[in-house]
Amino acid sequence: MPELGQFLKEKREFSGLSLKKLSSVTGISDSELLKNRKWYSKKTWLGTSL
Repeated sequence: MPELGQFLKEKREFSGLSLKKLSSVTGISDSELLKNRKWYSKKTWLGTSL
């Protein structure tokens, strides 16, 4: 089962967005996005309460 953090990264990259561009579009700092992606990478889609 793919990890959520990896899934989100792949979707962002598929959309052609850099972390900085996603930060600009969402209004969330790039460091916060990266921190959350790393946290979600430790979790799986199922079997873990988010």
